[in-house]
Amino acid sequence: MILHIFLRQYSKTIEKTHKFVRFFSWLFVFGLFFSGVNNNDANKVFYLDGKYHLKASGNLNKELFGDIAFEIAHKKSVKGKMYSTLQLNLENSDDGVKHSMQFLISSVNKHKYINKGAYKVVNNIDGFINCFDGVFGFANVQVLGEEPFFANKGVITIYHLENEKVQGYIDVKMQNQNKHYFKIKGKFQAYKKENLKTANTN
Repeated sequence: MILHIFLRQYSKTIEKTHKFVRFFSWLFVFGLFFSGVNNNDANKVFYLDGKYHLKASGNLNKELFGDIAFEIAHKKSVKGKMYSTLQLNLENSDDGVKHSMQFLISSVNKHKYINKGAYKVVNNIDGFINCFDGVFGFANVQVLGEEPFFANKGVITIYHLENEKVQGYIDVKMQNQNKHYFKIKGKFQAYKKENLKTANTN
């Protein structure tokens, strides 16, 4: 009986450790993918303020609003396919619920910019920094504790895309390892944070 309880607790500890490793691994991926790469374009840097307004339900019944910026990268996978990637960086306003979120939208694309359309959340991303089709995201919300939430299902729709501006709609369920969740729905208008970047990985 004691052995059974020990094994069950050990299994939960391993699962929790795996989740945190995955979280910090993806933090590293975001930083690696969008920094330290060669810039081959002469586009200007834009510092205009983007905005979002999301309604949350579930374990978080609040309105989330703040500033949003985007970054774009064009990357070659280990299999030689080119992927366009759009990263959305969301951070609360000073007078709102303290939170931060990031969403990475990736798609096979020969062009530098991702296409307009609807992109579904994916949960089966293979490998550490492999390219993928869909949406990966995570969030931290202060009132819900330190444990991160990951995009579990849903869609992000891009319906307007320019060189320096992206408009769209977020409809995503965020969930942590304890099955606590919140759903977010709402519009956003983001402006470019940095120049277009091109990355190649081996």
